[in-house]
Amino acid sequence: DNETVYIDSDEDLVSAIKDQADGQTWVFTEAGEYDAKNTEEGSNGTYKFESTYAYPFAFPIVANDITITKAEGVGEVTITSSYEATTANWHDQNFITVYGTGLTIDGVNILGNKNTAVDGNGEKWYGGLCNKAIEFTPSASNFTLKNMEVKSLVNEAGKKSSGSIYVSCTNVGNSSIENVKMGSYISSADSVEGTLTITNLEQDYTDFIYAGEPGYLYGVKPAAANNLVIDGLTIYVDNNSNLAEQAFSERVYDGTTVVLAAGEYDISALRINKAVNLVGQDDVTLKGSIDYITNANNAEINISGLFFEADNTNTNHALNFSALKNSKINVNDCDFKGYQFGIGVNSQATGNTLSVS
Repeated sequence: DNETVYIDSDEDLVSAIKDQADGQTWVFTEAGEYDAKNTEEGSNGTYKFESTYAYPFAFPIVANDITITKAEGVGEVTITSSYEATTANWHDQNFITVYGTGLTIDGVNILGNKNTAVDGNGEKWYGGLCNKAIEFTPSASNFTLKNMEVKSLVNEAGKKSSGSIYVSCTNVGNSSIENVKMGSYISSADSVEGTLTITNLEQDYTDFIYAGEPGYLYGVKPAAANNLVIDGLTIYVDNNSNLAEQAFSERVYDGTTVVLAAGEYDISALRINKAVNLVGQDDVTLKGSIDYITNANNAEINISGLFFEADNTNTNHALNFSALKNSKINVNDCDFKGYQFGIGVNSQATGNTLSVS
C-alpha cells in the first residue's frame, strides 16, 4: 500500500498496469503521450485479469485506491493506446475499464483507442472511434476525475468523439468530476446510490460524429435514483446538431451554457424548459423563435451574440419567457429582424428583471 510508481516511458506504463496494486500512486515524470498497449507476446495489446472478466481489456484498473497524476511542473501528459479494437463486444468498447474503488485521475489526459470493427453493412462501429473512454463498472465507486481532458479522436470524415464517461456503479459513493473537458456525454443512469458531483464540465460537440442523429443526447444523462449535483456545464455545438433534441433535452440543467459556433441555425419554434444560457460565437443566425417555458425560480439567464431572424413559424417574437420567476434575464449584443416584438415576458412570469444592452 501507498507505493509510488514513477512513469516516464511506455514500458513503465505497461508495467504499472500489469503490476497494479491497492493504494498505488502513479506519477508521470515527463510530459508527452504514453501508449498503454500491452507489448507482451500473445497479449494482442490488451490485459486480462482473471478476477474480473473472461475477456481482456485495453486498459483495466482492478486495484483499489489507485491515483494517476503527474509530478509538479511537468507539462501535458496524455495516456492513449495504439491497440485497435476489432470487435464491438463490451470488453472492446472501452478504453479504460474500472473495477476498483477509489480511482483518482488528476491532471492526466485520456485519448481513447480506436475501434476498427465493422457492422453488417460494412460500416465501422462508432465511426471507427472510441465508444466509451472510461467505464466505471458496478463494483467501482468513490472515483475522482479532475483537471484533465478526455480528448477527441477524429475519423477519416473529420468527425469527432472522445468516447463517453459511463458510470455503471451500483453505488457511486462520493464521486466527483471537476474541471474536465471532453467530446461526448456522461451517463450516470445506472448509479442507484451515492452522490456524483460534477463541477465545471465542458463538452465539445462541434463536428460530433453523432450530430443530428436521433437518440444521441448531449450533456449528462440523469441517474436513476442517486444524487446528481451539477455546478457548471458548458456545451459547444454547431449547426450539424439537432438543437431541440440533442442540446436542450433532459440532460441539460439550470445554469447550463450552450455555445453556438458560427453559422445559420433553423430552429423553428424552439422550446427550452431549463434556465439555460445561450452564447453565439462570431456570426450566429437563428431562424425562428425561442420560448423559455421553464418555471425556474431565482435563476439567471444570459443570452448574447445572436442574430434572430423570423421565419414562417413565428413573426410575433424572437424570445419569450412564459413562467420564469424572480429571475434575471440579460440579453446582450443581439439583433432581431422580422418580428413584431424582439423579447416578450408573459404575465405569468413574475418578479423578473430584464436587462438589454
